[in-house]
Amino acid sequence: MRIRTMKPEFFSDPAIGRVSIPARLLLLSLLTQADDEGRLRHNHLQIRAAAFAEQDEVDVPALLRELEQAGRIHLYQVDDERFVAVHNFNRHQNINRPRPSAYPRSEEHTSELQSHSDLVCRLLLEKK
Repeated sequence: MRIRTMKPEFFSDPAIGRVSIPARLLLLSLLTQADDEGRLRHNHLQIRAAAFAEQDEVDVPALLRELEQAGRIHLYQVDDERFVAVHNFNRHQNINRPRPSAYPRSEEHTSELQSHSDLVCRLLLEKK
């Protein structure tokens, strides 16, 4: 696990201010738990243990849904495995020597990348 830092702008971001304080704490924890591409396994028991230690009464599945509805994370499944992707992970973290993720991208994220790639190619072709 890598050491992560938080930029001060995290706390003044209006989108962050719209989620509950427990959800903010969970998002900070997800940033520390995620790999260098902002992905991690969706195991709410492990996520809760890392974020809230012995606080069994914290409803992590509800907080994850709150963060997803706020557009801060994406919950997805590939085959029978569930994952979490932190949106804009690289906006919050500067990784010097990034390691490739061991976890698959979501289809939504892959299609977003493909759409962006298609747009760039089309713009380059139009310039010719």
